[in-house]
Amino acid sequence: MQVSREIQVYVEEAIKRFIRTSMLTVTREAHTHPNKPLLDTLISSGPGTNYLADDGTYKAVSGGGSKERRSDWVAPYSYCGTAPTGSAESSNVWTIKRIEVLNDGNVIVLSAINVAWTNRYTVPYT
Repeated sequence: MQVSREIQVYVEEAIKRFIRTSMLTVTREAHTHPNKPLLDTLISSGPGTNYLADDGTYKAVSGGGSKERRSDWVAPYSYCGTAPTGSAESSNVWTIKRIEVLNDGNVIVLSAINVAWTNRYTVPYT
C-alpha cells in the first residue's frame, strides 16, 4: 500500500511532538534539586551573573567571570597569562602557561602560578 506524502508528513510531525512532550516530562520528573518547585517556575536564566550552588542558593560569580589576559611570543616560547580582572602586570596573581613546540611537532606546556606577568621570562615553570 502506498502512503501519501501528506500522511507521511503528518505521522512524522506527530511522532516529533510525542517525543518532545515525552522528553520534557522525563526532564521535569528527573529533576531532583531541592529547589525544584521554584526552579520549575523560572522562565529566564537571568543576566548570567549568578550560578546555582549545590546548596540550592544562587551565588555571585566571583570576578564577573572575566579575566585579564596577556600573550607574548619570544622564540621558542609562547606565553599565555590570566589573572583576576584589574590585576596589575607586576602583581603575583598571574597564572602563566609557557608553550614550546619542538621540531618534531611535540608540544611542551609548563605552568607558573601566582607570579607576575612582568617576570614571565625568569620565573620557574613546572
